Amino acid sequence: MTITVNRGTELLTVSELASYLSVSHHTIYGWQRKPGTGPHAFRVGAQLRFRRSIVDTWLEAGEGVARG
Repeated sequence: MTITVNRGTELLTVSELASYLSVSHHTIYGWQRKPGTGPHAFRVGAQLRFRRSIVDTWLEAGEGVARG
């Protein structure tokens, strides 16, 4: 379920981000364990959320390149 906050910022769940980027959930969680390897996330309760605008900026900056 995509959430939109009052400023019009779309928030993505881990599942939605994985689908958007065509990667696995495991990859998303791996990025969160290694700072600097994925888009910035924040928690809403116990759940991770990602701002689509931050994800798109991260991709455009070329930071979406996988790192070992």
